[in-house]
Amino acid sequence: MNTEFALAWRNLWRRAKRTWITIAAIVFCNAILVFGISVQMGAYDGMIDTTLKVFGGHIQLSKVGYNDDPSLRETIPNGRNLAQSLRNNYPKLLVTTRSESFVLAATETRSAGVQIVGVEPSSESEFSSVGSVLAEDNLAIASDEAVLGSLLSRHLGVSKGDEFSFVGTAKDGSFAAGMLNSKARFESGSDELDRAMVLIHIEDFDRAFAMAGDVHQIMVQVPHLDDANVYRDRIEGWLANSDIEVLSWQQLNPGLQEAIQADLTSAMVMYGILIALVIFSVLNTQLMSVLERTHEFGIMKSIGLSNWRLAKLIFIETAMLAAIGLIFGVLLGAALASVLAYTGLAIPGMDEANYSFQIPDRLYPLINFNTLLIGPTVVFFGSLLAAIYPARKLQRLQPIEAMRS
Repeated sequence: MNTEFALAWRNLWRRAKRTWITIAAIVFCNAILVFGISVQMGAYDGMIDTTLKVFGGHIQLSKVGYNDDPSLRETIPNGRNLAQSLRNNYPKLLVTTRSESFVLAATETRSAGVQIVGVEPSSESEFSSVGSVLAEDNLAIASDEAVLGSLLSRHLGVSKGDEFSFVGTAKDGSFAAGMLNSKARFESGSDELDRAMVLIHIEDFDRAFAMAGDVHQIMVQVPHLDDANVYRDRIEGWLANSDIEVLSWQQLNPGLQEAIQADLTSAMVMYGILIALVIFSVLNTQLMSVLERTHEFGIMKSIGLSNWRLAKLIFIETAMLAAIGLIFGVLLGAALASVLAYTGLAIPGMDEANYSFQIPDRLYPLINFNTLLIGPTVVFFGSLLAAIYPARKLQRLQPIEAMRS
């Protein structure tokens, strides 16, 4: 072992009790960081997946400007053929098409303005939790059949098998009207969707609204959330020079992205305070260590040891201290997170909040390279910064005065 490393290791254990206390503080901080960040990132992933699973998607293809100002006439020409090409080019992706408009729906006694959405039943049943009602009991929207949101169904007084009419405007400006038979109803967890949405077969939508094979949206789900931006860029490159824009889930759900960012920022402040406390603990330990060895350092300087080598010794001691804390902290934090990654974490009393914000009932920590090492790495380098002040004190040390102390 290098002489400086051997000296640093020996110096570290001169005050073993103080060293262990400092290491314990670093381990505790690192374990909290690993566990907290893993749970937090896992909760965000779960919240995003749950929200997008209701009736969204990781990626949306639509005519340029449609997302900002949805219009019945802003369509993707031959959208269903394009969706099939997308499936052929990227077989790992789940792809479905949708068309939508707003109409007046009515029964004999009641009426309501609703959003009528044409969907592909086979792919929509796998794509969204709203569409998953189609998979239950092997339901399939046949011609002139519809699936209503539960609150809308209650408002119109429509039960399974009842008929209701709708009237709106088709893409070519003509009247779009028809009779639909209530096939089933869905509960999405979103009052907005449950109160105003009607699903029909996309071919029915095609006929009623004169779409001629065009669609408004092609929705895409990727195998894993982390792959979303990669696939978005690939699809965007594939559709280069077209008037179709490819939007990520962040662009489609800016409110969700901002909520996550705000929560992350507040968490970072809390983690920052914790890290600062540990860094001051390391500074205190190293400063006391230097002051206690003033006489020794005076002798070392008098026999020709340079300021740089003395400073290097302090930094090596600090690095050893921080490295031990990093290793044990990461192991402890990873062990705690791994247990919860298997069992899940349910927070009592959060049922209503979970329902409102589309948060899963159980949170599962996300364990990867970033969640394990980002926090402890900051602590490690922060500890090295804390060694600067004790090291600089050595540079101002006068050998004669130091040996008299």
